[in-house]
Amino acid sequence: MGKSKKTFYDNHQFDSMLEVSFYKVLKTKGITFIPHPPTVTLQEGYTALAVMKSGKISRSKIRSISYTTDFELKLNNGHSIFIEAKGWWRSGDASKIRWKMFHNQLAAGDYGFVAKNLKELNLIIDFYRESNLLIRNEDEAMELL
Repeated sequence: MGKSKKTFYDNHQFDSMLEVSFYKVLKTKGITFIPHPPTVTLQEGYTALAVMKSGKISRSKIRSISYTTDFELKLNNGHSIFIEAKGWWRSGDASKIRWKMFHNQLAAGDYGFVAKNLKELNLIIDFYRESNLLIRNEDEAMELL
């Protein structure tokens, strides 16, 4: 399988056509959501001793680990559903580990899902709609503020 092609749609950049499809479904269903919500730092950067190319031991800066999920759906109880649109994971893909770290740090009452296709996205939407937790439009979102 090849690498997904970045795509622009409705003034947003998406990492794949699957993400664009998810965006269109969420818009069509009138669900309040944020595409690519703010990035979350999973682990702060730090400094450690390391062997350099020169063969010397020196301090080296270790970058922080961060993650940006594909979509955040707002719930009317103040919590969120985070959805990662991922048709497949490459073997050894670091984003799978970052997703697990992100999922593990979700606040109580927040939920995270990896959806591989539109059928799975619709299953998630239907489950939360039936429980009357999804915010369906901006007017309803403003009423909660």
